[in-house]
Amino acid sequence: MGRQIAIVATDADEAQFLAFVRQAADVRLFGSFAPTIEGLWMQDLPPERRGHWRCNIWNTAFAWTPEYGQVGPQAHDPDCIGWSYVSNAGAAPVVEFDRSFFRPIREGRLYWAKTFSMVGPPRYDMAAFEAWYDSLVTWVRRHGTKEAGRYQPYYLPDALARRQELA
Repeated sequence: MGRQIAIVATDADEAQFLAFVRQAADVRLFGSFAPTIEGLWMQDLPPERRGHWRCNIWNTAFAWTPEYGQVGPQAHDPDCIGWSYVSNAGAAPVVEFDRSFFRPIREGRLYWAKTFSMVGPPRYDMAAFEAWYDSLVTWVRRHGTKEAGRYQPYYLPDALARRQELA
């Protein structure tokens, strides 16, 4: 089963979160889809979300070799046919960072697939990775604000201020 925490974050919040992540670990970021394999890998989250609505955070302390695929003709966006993606991310030591939107507000999330899409035994230290994932969740909880209700997202500081401006 996977683990997740719902968040709402602006570009400024994302930058603060990634600064924290980079202080704690050597990480590499890759997007969901890109015209080339090289285009999947990024230094920062681009403001353009097309192909980067989800960023995957790989803590390189956990060995893994990415494998690649290409978007086929069944794609939801025909402009993305032939684009590249990482085909084995679901069983990898990565955290998915689904990005938020503001018009209308759509929450994102931090998600670790854990054993959800894994076939066979784990190929990395699950306990150590879980401790690292928990540190990310703890940062969100310390810096975010959650309204009453079990399933409400955590609003990071800039997102909360922006939400209050829109109200």
